[in-house]
Amino acid sequence: MRVGGSAVGKMAVPFAIGLLALSQLLSAAEFTPEQEKWLESDSLEAPGSRVNEGELSFLPRPRDETIPYSKNVIVIHPDSIDPDSIDADSIDAGWISLKQCHHRLDSVPRLEIVYRYKHIRDLRIVEQRGIGDVRLVGQTVEMTDIERENRVCIEAEVQNLYSDDGWYFRLVNGPYHRQFLDGYYPYHVSLHIAYPPERLETVRTTPREQTGFDIDYQSGRIDIHAWFEGRLMIEVDFRKK
Repeated sequence: MRVGGSAVGKMAVPFAIGLLALSQLLSAAEFTPEQEKWLESDSLEAPGSRVNEGELSFLPRPRDETIPYSKNVIVIHPDSIDPDSIDADSIDAGWISLKQCHHRLDSVPRLEIVYRYKHIRDLRIVEQRGIGDVRLVGQTVEMTDIERENRVCIEAEVQNLYSDDGWYFRLVNGPYHRQFLDGYYPYHVSLHIAYPPERLETVRTTPREQTGFDIDYQSGRIDIHAWFEGRLMIEVDFRKK
């Protein structure tokens, strides 16, 4: 299954859930019991053929949440986050810090998270539990023997804060999705953005707040929770003070 972004059994993340575009891809190399049952049957209708085909659809917040969940913490720094860089300002350079934690991944023998960012550095695994083995190969997190209760956290620096004029900036995250074959399944993504309020102010967030897409604005912080099917892009516009 794909989550935020993933494949025949895949999961994807922006920043692929493609940061994780923030762009990334989770892919399970093995089949779930439901998928194996279909493969052994004579049915021509694959699992997921009657579900969402990619169109974004927000869902009411569930009372008892059991679906896969991706928590993304983004920090926009007022100064350079690379001590060896000639960039004196991370805002103008567009680099942000990201920590992404995946909870309740699909319990399968093998799963991958593939990061597709154009500019990403210092990618590393910082925490894992309920997973037999996890390792980083290039920009891919490879996992085996995923248990029912699981968690894996990845950190990186990503260049995904864009500006054309040096005054208005757009933070682009996504697409987030959870996919198997041609079907898209329910997924919970949260985005927690910290920014220097003395340097930036928020202008707008896309999509707008609605059922299944909650936004909480505070000074120097934005918290977003989304429950959805399909492919989700989240954009936050800032203006320099």
